[in-house]
Parts: sequence; structure tokens; C-alpha cells
Amino acid sequence: MSLLKVSAPPHISTKNDTNVIMLDVIIALMPALIVGLLFLGTEQCLLLQLVRFLLYWLNICGQS
Repeated sequence: MSLLKVSAPPHISTKNDTNVIMLDVIIALMPALIVGLLFLGTEQCLLLQLVRFLLYWLNICGQS
């Protein structure tokens, strides 16, 4: 009997682990961050991140 191998979707076999994939995601989001900072400025971006964090925190606290 062969054992099943559980892997992340889309089930492509590579040597990349989750840390490498998440680093690729961060690198891919850098242009969006730069454009956001250029168009909105640092204060508005920090405010948006604060609101996002608070909504996330309220969602986590509300699930208990």
C-alpha cells in the first residue's frame, strides 16, 4: 500500500517550501506597495493598515 503525499495546491511538486513561496508573494506585492505610497502617502497607508488590523482583530475576537 502506497502512502499519499499531502501537498499545497495546485499539487505541483517543487522543492520550494512555504517560506520561499511567501517570500515570492512579498516580492510580488512590492510594486503595489510602492504605488500606494506614491499616490496615497505614508500617513494614509499607515491609517489603512491600522483599520485593516483592527477589523482583523475584531473578527478574531468575535469568533471565540
